[in-house]
Amino acid sequence: MKLFSGILGGKTIAAFDKFLLECNVPFAISRMEDGLFVAANDRFLETFNIKRDHLKRYNSRSIALWQSTYERNQFIDEIKQQNTSIKTTEIQPQNANDPVRYIEMCSHIPSFDSGKYIITCILDNTEKHRLTQELEYTKNRLASLIAAMKDGFIVLDKQFRIKDVNQRFCEMLGYSKDKLELMHLKDIVPETRYERTMPHIMKQIETDGCTDVHESEMYRHNKTIKPVRIRAYTHESTEPSKSGYWLIAQDIEQSVEMSSEHSDFYCDSATQLPNKLWFLDRIARMIARAKLTDDQMALLYIDIDHFSLFNDIYGHEFGDKVLRALASRIERILRANDIFARMDNDEFALLICSKNIKNNIFDIVRRIQGILSELIEIDYRNINATTCIGISLFPQDSLSDHELIDNAIAATLRAKDYGCNKFEFCSKEQNIEVREQLALENALNDAMLMQDIAIEFQPQINLDDNRVLGFEALIRWKNPTYNTINADRFIALAVKMGLITDIDRLVITAVCTAISHWKERQFTPKIAINISQKTLESAGFIHWTIDELKKHGVESTQIAFEVSEAALLANTNALQTLGNYGIELIVDRFSGNVAALSELKKVGVKKLKYYSNIIDVLDKNLLKNIYSINRTLGFETVIVGVGTEEHASMLQGVQGAVAQGFYYAASMNEESTMKFALETPNL
Repeated sequence: MKLFSGILGGKTIAAFDKFLLECNVPFAISRMEDGLFVAANDRFLETFNIKRDHLKRYNSRSIALWQSTYERNQFIDEIKQQNTSIKTTEIQPQNANDPVRYIEMCSHIPSFDSGKYIITCILDNTEKHRLTQELEYTKNRLASLIAAMKDGFIVLDKQFRIKDVNQRFCEMLGYSKDKLELMHLKDIVPETRYERTMPHIMKQIETDGCTDVHESEMYRHNKTIKPVRIRAYTHESTEPSKSGYWLIAQDIEQSVEMSSEHSDFYCDSATQLPNKLWFLDRIARMIARAKLTDDQMALLYIDIDHFSLFNDIYGHEFGDKVLRALASRIERILRANDIFARMDNDEFALLICSKNIKNNIFDIVRRIQGILSELIEIDYRNINATTCIGISLFPQDSLSDHELIDNAIAATLRAKDYGCNKFEFCSKEQNIEVREQLALENALNDAMLMQDIAIEFQPQINLDDNRVLGFEALIRWKNPTYNTINADRFIALAVKMGLITDIDRLVITAVCTAISHWKERQFTPKIAINISQKTLESAGFIHWTIDELKKHGVESTQIAFEVSEAALLANTNALQTLGNYGIELIVDRFSGNVAALSELKKVGVKKLKYYSNIIDVLDKNLLKNIYSINRTLGFETVIVGVGTEEHASMLQGVQGAVAQGFYYAASMNEESTMKFALETPNL
């Protein structure tokens, strides 16, 4: 098929044709004088449902690219002035049942045809237009909800400057919106409150993304004190300048008045919690809203184990105190939009709404059971209370409020069949997954106690001369039940369980021990150790590391720390300190982010590690270029995970290539590592 070459001829034009035909974007060529199409690629014909034989019957107006001759002439004038023009237009459907389409049209006059023809590229932006409209609708809906809130709403930037507030907050403090948006949070929070509360809030928000409810105070416009309850949420944006925090401020004085008005109807007298009637009303509303917003929800039905014994032995008044104490503990960890109520004698219900609740529910349940099982002192008696919890998920388990509650109650009864302090999901598949997770966590805890975590070493090879340059320490966990467990899996588990810092320190100690053994036999390799961001940020890590090296007689130049790009950029000062001690710094699985290279140089990074999948997407010349550019910038480049002959052959002949993987050698224990290095200096 010919496009321009069919009109103008010539080898250069034929090459241009080839590009247009193979391009996956709709292209067409039309005459300047009347807009008639003379050529088009297949994608253009498909987009506008035109048969190739009929193409020359159409012009740009007949397919609704233009609504009038005047509009087209304006566009032509723009092209003649600038040589290129871009226009967004909507195309009305020929069939009334079809949707309107929104397209972006980029037109250009080629330099080789004396201005007789226009080449037009079509981009279909219908989906983008739909998403933009939905986003605008969501933003307007959110703005309406914030404006209608009964609580104050404050938007802060990362420096705690006030960027936006709702009308309710203005009314609470008596300031105008314009004046508040020129203020800092310090201007409206008493200094002693600010200094006492903010460090705790920041620590919690960095960990959980939101905070517990804190009682605080704020200044009204006349400098009198307004008691408030505040809750903070982190707010991340794709534009860093727009990231910051959201604060919800509840007027304590007003909430006390409101609660007294509704205490008889919606309040449980024993615990002062909302009652079952209130909960049934709220869950119906939440489900209706979740169906519109695609939110997920989890309903936790909480039953206190053997609660009747408290009443029978100590009396009902004592039992009510136990209920109030347990309810108070749960309230401390609730978020602003969580719904919590007393449903029956010893039963509570908690409804949690979140976009990814299925991934977080396991941790939430364990946190609740953990705080409830702690000792409670009531009337000089230490009480230990446990709970069984049944969980049903929306929309996975049900779309109905009554079914969701019934499913959660049924799951609670199943949990009680297994004993005290248990929980069950409505879904059998979810229960199997949770039991496997619990068993794995228990096994990892046991492995840490028994020190069943092993360290192996995998060589890094210079492919120019096949020399062994050093080794990476790799952690291995071999369990009789699970056999050898994938390192990525149990490292992720260790992070989740809060064990990763212990594991990192265990690896450093094991590496130092191995190096001291090798040193006695005149074997002094450099060992790279993976360090997590959590460990880097843990208190006293740098001093502990230096002390550990000294204790084992290990030179700092004999080890290197591998860290992720994110960990490095977040902890430049700590890493510079480690670098100053002589510990080599390596970026693990470098993303190729050119903007980060200057920061890496500043910190003192010497080596960049890429995973072997980079070989699958690059040809050999591009691979050579990466090595060459990095070498010019002062970085050594290592490809890890090389496991096939195909990958190895791609690296062969690349100047300065350093590689690591099963293709060259598997990881090995301490004794085998020394034997490998001494017996095979060249592979």
